[in-house]
Amino acid sequence: MAALQAEDLEVLSFRLGGKQFAVSLVHVREIIRVPRITRVPLAPAYVLGLLNLRGEVITVISGSARVGLTSTPSTLECRILILTIEQTKLGVVVDEVDRILRFTPDQFDTSADALTNMPAEFVAGVLKYNNRTIFKLAAVKLLDQKEESAPAVAAMALSAPRPVREAVSTQTVVIAEIGREEFGIAIGLVREVVRFVEPNPIPDAPAFLLGVMMLRSQVLPVIELRTLMQRPSFLEEIRRQIAPVRAAYENARIDKDGMGAALLEKSSRLVEASALLLPRAEKLLTRTAILGKELRGSASGDHSEAFAELFALLDAIVQTAIEAPDRRLLIVESEGARFGLAVDRVTQIVAFPKSALQPPPPIANESGVHLAGLVPIEGSKRLVLLLQLEEMIRKNRLQGASMNEPQSDRLMLASNQEQWVSFLTGGEEFALPISEVFEIGRVETITRIPSAPKFIQGVINLRGEIVPVIDLRKRFGLEAIAATNRTRILYFQTGVVKVGLIVDGVSQILSLAPSDFTPPPPSICSKRVLEYLSGIAHYKDRMILLLNSESLLTKAEQQGAEKTSRARLLPAPEKPTS
Repeated sequence: MAALQAEDLEVLSFRLGGKQFAVSLVHVREIIRVPRITRVPLAPAYVLGLLNLRGEVITVISGSARVGLTSTPSTLECRILILTIEQTKLGVVVDEVDRILRFTPDQFDTSADALTNMPAEFVAGVLKYNNRTIFKLAAVKLLDQKEESAPAVAAMALSAPRPVREAVSTQTVVIAEIGREEFGIAIGLVREVVRFVEPNPIPDAPAFLLGVMMLRSQVLPVIELRTLMQRPSFLEEIRRQIAPVRAAYENARIDKDGMGAALLEKSSRLVEASALLLPRAEKLLTRTAILGKELRGSASGDHSEAFAELFALLDAIVQTAIEAPDRRLLIVESEGARFGLAVDRVTQIVAFPKSALQPPPPIANESGVHLAGLVPIEGSKRLVLLLQLEEMIRKNRLQGASMNEPQSDRLMLASNQEQWVSFLTGGEEFALPISEVFEIGRVETITRIPSAPKFIQGVINLRGEIVPVIDLRKRFGLEAIAATNRTRILYFQTGVVKVGLIVDGVSQILSLAPSDFTPPPPSICSKRVLEYLSGIAHYKDRMILLLNSESLLTKAEQQGAEKTSRARLLPAPEKPTS
């Protein structure tokens, strides 16, 4: 063994799995509490995930798991040691930090007997200090250096050119809802999609201008699409739906015989209409209809408690409308203007052949609505109204609205950005380039295929084309769950095959500049991870894992998916479950 250097004689001691360890103080940069850690699927078992430390992405590992000890439950005493090892920063979670110690060479034992029952690979020697046995870690061994190609893969991940797709005459639109109507907005105009936040009002502003908001140090006007199209406000429409039912209950409370089919019909209509308008109120509305049916079946007796519950449910629906949890802001740029466009909901992103676009009816451009055409959604009876947003902007004189920086700088910034669609799976946020996602839709009937690879959930008939569907949870070895109303399928192409990817939910559309990206740290130590993970994006206070769609499946798996797409369907379909 090489002679101990002077800097090796000073160490930081800590506990791991009930044993005392130490690491040379020269490696320790800082000690922090354990914050939220972004998990990385398919990483080695000892890798806990990634940490954003003041803008720097650092791999975090479990010290106990790395050296082969049984991990203990996390406590308030747990800390992360930020170490620098061979110019690589690494976070190591320890059970408890003890103290800084200084020892002499004669206190250091490297004999085989001293290392009994300890993994010699990770232990440089044993310190005898005040009748205590302290195992000194060989810090360099904490880095997994078996994957020699990992650093090269990480360095090349973000610089690799994206595959060139075959040019197809299609148009992609974001579909948003206003009430029960669906409108399409060209994806080229939409820079990102964010949750609705109440803007700061502007005195004497036009009715459609809700106010202004700050988005990454830029002041943006916020426009209510409802008002721009001369529709009632979101809250007004909810109250209009509720008013006849509330009046019917008031009458029924006075005259119980009035609790007949007419009242139940009004309640049912409220369920049908408002459930589309306000999905989170659906359960409340259903309960309203059930109670109405119960009261109709028993006109005699004291129903004051039931009526009180009915009115409370109606008040709760209004409150839900006020909070508007599903509302979104489309950050739109067109005609020299960038602004937020408030909509009730964003339901999906869909691509369609330009040849399928139908001309708008002659009266379509009245009442504040300007249409570029009608988009038939294949496989359904829906017609989506494609908005001619540029004309609506010109008509309402919104060109150049509230832009803080010169137009040349703004255009340079916009051209340097790339749009990504972010989504959630297993509690973590991932993203794919929007240019590679040709459609986002709800989960439909998935048909199983005999002898299909395990990672394939089944296939979907997407407008006459058989598309294999993969559950990203299963792909990443996470616990499978049943589909919910937020579950979505992202359709993209990997290699020569189109694939549907089941995710827990779609978050938003982001505009990211190159400065927002960080290569994945090589210390994740898994070539497979560094193949599917093209980088890390810093967005506000979030860390988003950027996926490489071309490497999400291996070549063998792509061949399996392609074979599945040509397979014969089973006659009995099943819904996606766990």
